[in-house]
Amino acid sequence: MATDKKRKALEDESGFLARATRERGANRLPIFGIPGSSSLTRMSCDSVWTAGWTRAAAERSLANLISKVISYEELKTLLQQGKPHVFDVRSAEEVAGGRIPDSINIPVAEVEEAFKMDPETFQAKYGVEKPQPDQEDLVFHCQMGRRGARATELAASLGYTKARNFAGGYKEWSEKEGK
Repeated sequence: MATDKKRKALEDESGFLARATRERGANRLPIFGIPGSSSLTRMSCDSVWTAGWTRAAAERSLANLISKVISYEELKTLLQQGKPHVFDVRSAEEVAGGRIPDSINIPVAEVEEAFKMDPETFQAKYGVEKPQPDQEDLVFHCQMGRRGARATELAASLGYTKARNFAGGYKEWSEKEGK
């Protein structure tokens, strides 16, 4: 019962947790999913919790991670409204096979170095203005979400706290765009 109340509080707070969660015992947190994505991201706090985190810390970590995700529909709207900063963190070889329009390729291994650059160096190297740390239209993506999540966390650690990950990645984009 207490777990259900905590899950409900997290659902109400984040707004992103999937409607369908699966409880796996009183000492476990639910499996979470991000709705609206064909490549549903599933997470569990089991490994985090057993690694020494408190249940509350694990719940906060999951809620924080989920709040940094943008759906296909939200990204499409951002692209239609203007020019968000969309960074493709796949390899150059992967990007050669197709990309989200106007996205800038910065492989995940270069993200930290790139976002530490001064604005002039960033623009010279990538051909776009370096985003401001408080910018709300900063989106990272990869093929299916994992590297994009890593890039989002790296950016957040450098002060880009509003950065988000398109968890569906180029895979979801190409499926929905018919490419």
